[in-house]
Amino acid sequence: MKEICDKKRCSGCGACRQVCVQGAITMKEDRLGCLHPVIDSGRCTGCGLCSSICPVNNPPVFQEPQECFAAWVNNFEERKDCASGGIATSLTKLFLENGGSAYGTRYSEGFTPVIDRITTSTINLYKGSKYVQSVTGDAFVRIKAELQEGRQVLFIGTPCQVAGLYGFLHKPYDNLTTCDLVCHGVCPPAYLHGELAIQRKKHLLLDISDVKFRSQEPQYNYALSLWDEKGRPVWCRNESRQPYFRGFLANTTLRESCHHCQYATLRRIADISLGDDTAFDKSAIDPSAGNVNVSLVLVNTGKGRALIDKLAEDTGTTFVQRDTVTETAGVPSLTAPAPRSFRSRVFRFLYPLTSYRIASRAAICPQIWYKKLHHAGHILRKKLHI
Repeated sequence: MKEICDKKRCSGCGACRQVCVQGAITMKEDRLGCLHPVIDSGRCTGCGLCSSICPVNNPPVFQEPQECFAAWVNNFEERKDCASGGIATSLTKLFLENGGSAYGTRYSEGFTPVIDRITTSTINLYKGSKYVQSVTGDAFVRIKAELQEGRQVLFIGTPCQVAGLYGFLHKPYDNLTTCDLVCHGVCPPAYLHGELAIQRKKHLLLDISDVKFRSQEPQYNYALSLWDEKGRPVWCRNESRQPYFRGFLANTTLRESCHHCQYATLRRIADISLGDDTAFDKSAIDPSAGNVNVSLVLVNTGKGRALIDKLAEDTGTTFVQRDTVTETAGVPSLTAPAPRSFRSRVFRFLYPLTSYRIASRAAICPQIWYKKLHHAGHILRKKLHI
């Protein structure tokens, strides 16, 4: 079967599917649950457009950050559902208030993260980190149409999604501003679905309306928490006790392309880069403002600089200029791709043969499974009088 690019490096950005006018490409899960393009040879005309716009085959232009900031929204209530300092939300509001458009990631009804157009009424759905790969759907097509109409558009996504958008557009647009996230890696949506199925069955959770991984509130920061339709938490486990979260952070369940990521570097491709600022001394911030997770803001282009200047004029947001090298030194995602772990190999071997539940628990919590097997063996030996 014809492949558009090296499968190990394919990020599943979906640019190839959206650019194909023949509708010959679909995104399908492979044996590990990762989305990859599949070509219908009966529809394909061999034009080669999919290969030519693929960011794996034609990488975008990288640039050194011009400036670095630690930043946060001062109002705790406005940022409490944000993963870091709430700067992505502030940028989105700036575009919407000035008649522009913004695209980011929200959950679908089945808790598959999807890239969609943000509105004033839905902006809260896009807050917070979603440690799972989002599906681009037809977002690139819609963005191109808005750009051609002359509308100002903001796109927030992982670096590989930004690169996919650049490839799809095939030319620069002055009215497009991009924001890439300092990305640790992503897990396929199938794994999150598997984890939610386990917790729903185990704890009889029927009306889950939201899934969170981060929050400004300490008990929900770095924890997998499930929320009901009234906005109340119904279940929560911190990252050290939660298999899905542990698998993500320990590089056990990341997509294969994350281990070959060309964007895990300080040189960036978007106008602005956003991440967690773990080097900033938070003790300098007024404790009455509540818990403060701080955004790392890298300004990479003149367009990004103009946008941050405009946002900084708002007294509700604080920007503190920092040294780029010092502030980013402890961020592994800006140094090299996520290394593969032994547990990752165990998970990849078991997942296609068994189920997400068995593969994740055996790979991520081996001590628990060892105790279970040892206990089962003890009972069996006792019954057989061995």
